[in-house]
Amino acid sequence: MRVCLSLLISIFAAHLQHVHADGLFNNGLHFEEEEENIIAQANAISADLWQAMLDWAKTENRLSLIERRNISGYIKRKENGRLIKKVNQAENAIALKSKAESLGFTFGTSL
Repeated sequence: MRVCLSLLISIFAAHLQHVHADGLFNNGLHFEEEEENIIAQANAISADLWQAMLDWAKTENRLSLIERRNISGYIKRKENGRLIKKVNQAENAIALKSKAESLGFTFGTSL
């Protein structure tokens, strides 16, 4: 029994060293490059853009109340210097921005 447990611990330790050496651990979590890019893209959305989107949604009566609350949450997160850390949260933020744009939201001036 002790030999078996020792063997399992050794195998697991070797696996962790391999994973860490390959750069697959990021703060104890496994992220692929694509997931990291999605998170970075969501975190690149500025508080000003979220605020403009919220103002637009209220003025134009677009987006659901829950979507507007999510936007408020993104604004507060930005104001507090907190980043999105989970892929599903990042995907939701990007999808909400895309939905608003498909409904006519634009940010800034374009000539």
